[in-house]
Amino acid sequence: MKYTKEERLDIGRRIYEGEFTRYEAAVKYGIGADCARDYMRLYRDLNSLPPPQPR
Repeated sequence: MKYTKEERLDIGRRIYEGEFTRYEAAVKYGIGADCARDYMRLYRDLNSLPPPQPR
């Protein structure tokens, strides 16, 4: 699947905020876990946020 930039940022935001893990996002959106991590990093970097704290 291909997602728009807005969709990638939304997925990244949901991972960053802890709504689900990157592994759960990978299954839900049909992407790789590394891709999900990249979406989260994209969101984080565009919003100048610190790395998320481990749970």
